[in-house]
Amino acid sequence: PQAFNVSFVYGLPFGNGRRWLAGKGFLSQVVGGWELSNVFTAESGLPFYIRSSTCNVPSQFQVSCGPAVLPGKSPFAQPESHLDVNNPLLNANAFEPLSNFDFYQGQGLRIENFRQPGYTNHDLALERKIALTEKVSINLRADFFNAWNWHHFNCVGTSTCSSLAFNHDLASPAFGAWPGAV
Repeated sequence: PQAFNVSFVYGLPFGNGRRWLAGKGFLSQVVGGWELSNVFTAESGLPFYIRSSTCNVPSQFQVSCGPAVLPGKSPFAQPESHLDVNNPLLNANAFEPLSNFDFYQGQGLRIENFRQPGYTNHDLALERKIALTEKVSINLRADFFNAWNWHHFNCVGTSTCSSLAFNHDLASPAFGAWPGAV
């Protein structure tokens, strides 16, 4: 439900007519005229939806079986702040037992009120426009996508996300595990 984005372009204060190296010397020509661009994004995680593939509801009813979180139980097997991708994120014992799903669709919500891990990204770019003639110029640019190499254990920020980042089928032996594909 929360998203924060900030971006800016900052002309670095070096070179002719700037605060530092304001002369017209060689060093001023090399380091002058550069701009730093920034795009920072922080978003809360997407909601989970938990399903069970073992429910025995006839297909003509077109229903997904959603197990509910048991009262007083936490759906998480580990804290998000110390995520270990070698262990499941979700706790299977916190949901309705699978033995209850014979001609029963479960009491779970369509979308649960707990979320996948959040998403942060910081892209940077350094750019300089060099005028060759009055009508012709060259742009030199270096882009640094995900500059700090932050890992994302979710589908936020991608255009190819077709499923959740963690296995959400309660009947699967890999329930709550990260498949490593996102």
